[in-house]
Amino acid sequence: KTRLTPGDHAYKVVRGSWPTVESDPQGGAIANRTLDLDKATSRTAVKVAIVVGGWADNFPRAPVSSTAASNVQLLDSAFVLPELRRKRRIWVYLPTDYQQHPLRHYPVLYMQDGQNVFDEATAFSGEWGVDEYLNSLPVDQQCIVVAIDNGGNARMQEYNPFNNKQFGKGEGKLYGAFLAETLKPYVDAH
Repeated sequence: KTRLTPGDHAYKVVRGSWPTVESDPQGGAIANRTLDLDKATSRTAVKVAIVVGGWADNFPRAPVSSTAASNVQLLDSAFVLPELRRKRRIWVYLPTDYQQHPLRHYPVLYMQDGQNVFDEATAFSGEWGVDEYLNSLPVDQQCIVVAIDNGGNARMQEYNPFNNKQFGKGEGKLYGAFLAETLKPYVDAH
């Protein structure tokens, strides 16, 4: 049981993961539900009756065209994370003048949840537009961006260095070691 503090609490209903989130009866997205607890009800058990109109995964998803800029490419669709004995898709954004200056040193930014960073077709709920933003800057302000897809159901474990009752054994130290000892040296060398 979880004890909630007084105030508004936003939530969604899912069947185990975000792709199975509740929807409207036609499969469309719905706003967060809210539960307003006052001091009296926050100390007692509260039953909430809800009706779920539909489940997002029960409706075909309309194909989404790729929105990744032409200077975004896959570094690897199955890059090995030896520290975690897994594979992961990794994207790379190269500055717009990179092909003309392949030996120039650029700053490198590493981003998590890579499927959301550049491309609407792979994003969970809208891409972040990092490539479009960087392409709008002067070339001397651009950098290389390496975006690592999250581990899906293992996401919370991989990002968390501590064990957690809800999500299990924290693998954040191993994931951090992957970034520092495997991925960064690979990117630096290539």
